[in-house]
Amino acid sequence: TLPDGTKVYLNSATKLTYPVSFAAEERRVELEGEAYFKVNRETKRPFIVDLPDRPLEVEVLGTEFNMQAYAADPVLKTTLVNGSVRLGIETKQGLVKYMILNPSQKAVYDVETEMLQVAEVNTIYDTAWMQGRLMFKDTPVPEVINRLSHFYNVSFQVQDSLINSYTFTGTF
Repeated sequence: TLPDGTKVYLNSATKLTYPVSFAAEERRVELEGEAYFKVNRETKRPFIVDLPDRPLEVEVLGTEFNMQAYAADPVLKTTLVNGSVRLGIETKQGLVKYMILNPSQKAVYDVETEMLQVAEVNTIYDTAWMQGRLMFKDTPVPEVINRLSHFYNVSFQVQDSLINSYTFTGTF
C-alpha cells in the first residue's frame, strides 16, 4: 500500500520505486518488472507510472490495471481492468504520442519497432499471476517461455527451433 492508499501487487523480479510522500501536483512511481495497480482515485493528482530509460508512461486518476515492463524485454504491455489510463509514448525522434485505453483493452508496445497494438482481451489471462497462476490461450511458445522465465526467475533454452512456431493453451 502506497502513501496515497493505492495498492500495488508485485510479480517476481519486480522493482517499484516511490517517494515517502507524493508531491502536491502528482503521484509518480517507477516500475521495472510487472505489477498490478489498484489506484486510489484523486482527481487533482494524477498517478503516473514511469518506466526508467523506457519510452512509455502511464497516467491514471483511479483505476485498476496490469503493467509488464521488464528491463530485458523489448515489449511493454499494459492491460486495463477497469477505469481508464492514458499512455504517453515517446518516439525515437522525441515526439510524445498519447493513447487512451478502455476497460478490457491491452496495449502492446514494441520499443525497437515503435509499433503499438491495442486489442480487446480477457483480462484474467494477464492478472492470473496474482493468484499464483499463469494462463495461456493460443499463445506463441516464445511468449509462454518468457512469462515462465519471469514468473519462476529461471531461464530456458529451446533445443529445437521448430518449438518456437507452436502455440500453447493451458494453465500453470
